[in-house]
Parts: sequence; structure tokens; C-alpha cells
Amino acid sequence: MQTNSVGTTWGSARKAPGTSPAVERFFIAKPSYPAFLMNIVLGLGFNLILTPGIYHLDRTLVVSRPDTVVLGLGFPTLVPDNGVIAMSVATCPGSSCPG
Repeated sequence: MQTNSVGTTWGSARKAPGTSPAVERFFIAKPSYPAFLMNIVLGLGFNLILTPGIYHLDRTLVVSRPDTVVLGLGFPTLVPDNGVIAMSVATCPGSSCPG
């Protein structure tokens, strides 16, 4: 636990674990984008930023790569249509996930 601190711990002179992913490694999604497109970019190893809005999903978003960041800005709402699961996240530790 820290007190009286600002920002990341790995950006200062102290060496703590962690990194800041490059913005170029993020795909910025809009509510009008189909789930299959978001799955393609996730499968290619991109991180995902969900902008505010309602995302109707006709299929499950699959996060299968370790250390993938899925970040919601504002209030993105995932609505799984027709009984699909909104998001599936791999549970394998570290870099041992296939793919």
C-alpha cells in the first residue's frame, strides 16, 4: 500500500513490476462494430477499448491471450443477444495459453 503518491510506480526511479502498453496495440471499438470484428482483433493480439454505448453481441467476445487489456471508457454496456455469453476469458496462467 502507498500513500501520498501519484501516477504509476514503474514510471519513476523506483523499479516496480508493470508496463504501460503502447496505444498502437489497442483497437478502439464503437457500439456499431460487430462482435466478430472485435474477436478478430483480439485474436491478432490487440487490446480492446470499448467506447461508451450499448454493444449488442450476437456471439461471445473471446479473450484468449495472456495479459490482454479490455478497457471500458465511460459506460459501455455489453448486451448478449439470443442467450450467448458476453465474454469468455482464458484461465491459463501467464504465457501458457495456446494461441
